Amino acid sequence: MSLVDLGKRLLEAARKGQDDEVRTLMANGAPFTTDWLGTSPLHLAAQYGHYSTAEVLLRAGVSRDARTKVDRTPLHMAAADGHAHIVELLGAERELLQQQLQEANRRAQEYRHQLLKKEQEAEQYRLKLEAMARQQKETVDKGSWYKGQVFCISIFPA
Repeated sequence: MSLVDLGKRLLEAARKGQDDEVRTLMANGAPFTTDWLGTSPLHLAAQYGHYSTAEVLLRAGVSRDARTKVDRTPLHMAAADGHAHIVELLGAERELLQQQLQEANRRAQEYRHQLLKKEQEAEQYRLKLEAMARQQKETVDKGSWYKGQVFCISIFPA
C-alpha cells in the first residue's frame, strides 16, 4: 500500500474513531497527511468527538496547532461541535481563551474606528452635496431672474 493510501486511511480511521486502526496505520508508516482542505487526522477526531483517537494521535506527535486552509485548529473544531472533553484535552486554558477574546476585542475596536471614520467622511460628502445643491438652485434662480430682466428689457425698453 502506498504512503498516500496509508495517509487517506489514517484520515478515515480518525474520522470514524477507530483507535486500533489508527495505531496500526501509524505503525505501518502512515504519514500525518491532510485532506484537500488541510484537515488533519486530529482535526477529524476532534470534530467528531473521538477523545481516545485524539489522545492516540497526540501521543504519536500530531500537532495540536495545525491549521486548515480556513485557519481552523483541532481546538476550533472541537469547540464548534461542542466536544468540551476534547477542548480540555487539546489544552484550551483560560489564558488562551482570554488572549483570543482580547484579540477579538482589539479587532472590534479597529473596525469600530474604521466605521466611525467612514461615517464622518459620508457626513462631509453629504454636507458638500447639500451646499452644491443650494448653490445650483441659487444659480438657476438668478439665471431665471436675469433672463426675465433681459426679456422685459427687450420688450419694454427703458
